[in-house]
Amino acid sequence: LKKDAFVYHKGDPCKGFYTTVYGNFKMSFLSAEGKEHVVRIIGPGQSFGEASMFLDRPFPATVQAISQTRALFIPKEVLLHCIADDPRCAHVIFAGLSRRIHHMAERLESLALGSSLQRVIGYLLQHQSSLNSEDGKNDIELPANKTTIASHLNLAPETFSRVLQQLCELGLI
Repeated sequence: LKKDAFVYHKGDPCKGFYTTVYGNFKMSFLSAEGKEHVVRIIGPGQSFGEASMFLDRPFPATVQAISQTRALFIPKEVLLHCIADDPRCAHVIFAGLSRRIHHMAERLESLALGSSLQRVIGYLLQHQSSLNSEDGKNDIELPANKTTIASHLNLAPETFSRVLQQLCELGLI
């Protein structure tokens, strides 16, 4: 998919799930006033749509490409056939869903109790590429633009920029 292409919209029927091959997607909600809240940034190797598929419910959020992407669509019937042939497949799916639930609980705690500084630092730490580089520097490649990441952290873009500036002034980034 090209950047900005939609995979599905909130309320669309779910006939299967997706796995990201490359690129990044954002999963978001849109308020009646047009304000977007990004609930998840989905990168390579991550899947989305499984819960709706298992529940036979419409998609609860909108998913849109935020870069050039490729995703693999796996129809529900194909997955159910795979699970019937090899129950270990179900274990892998449920483990992935369980990790996501655990991560969402941690994220909810951060959004509810963490300061903007704590949320940004936590996000950056999750996205650093290595803990011990040879030159003592750790590169962080952000999967989305600042506006999208700010929305994901439930921050105004200006607040996100101020926190980044504060971290620069402290010599932390």
